[in-house]
Amino acid sequence: MGSDCEGYGTNKGKYVVLKDEDFSESIWRPTQTVDIQDLSSLEEIDPIYFYKPYYLEPQKGGDKAYTLLRDVLKDTNKVGICQVVIKTRQYLAGVKAKDQVLVLELMHSRRS
Repeated sequence: MGSDCEGYGTNKGKYVVLKDEDFSESIWRPTQTVDIQDLSSLEEIDPIYFYKPYYLEPQKGGDKAYTLLRDVLKDTNKVGICQVVIKTRQYLAGVKAKDQVLVLELMHSRRS
């Protein structure tokens, strides 16, 4: 094996060979955006699932969209469901309206 490959043993002496690019493609990269994938009624989510809030602020030129999203979430009592990357880890999160700001709260996810 060259220096750009690494082998991982499986059962019965077999190996899976991975190259450096296999690892770089699997790492979650942080972004500066939050892409809401779904909406849910706030009452449908047990508050125990929410932890670690982050206040969101609009990017330059995004004031109108930020305000519109905040007002829609507040008026409909909905939460935006999304996945975000912080450092190199992906989290399930909810975006909620709180007073005059949007709050992104990380969520515990069920694992089977």
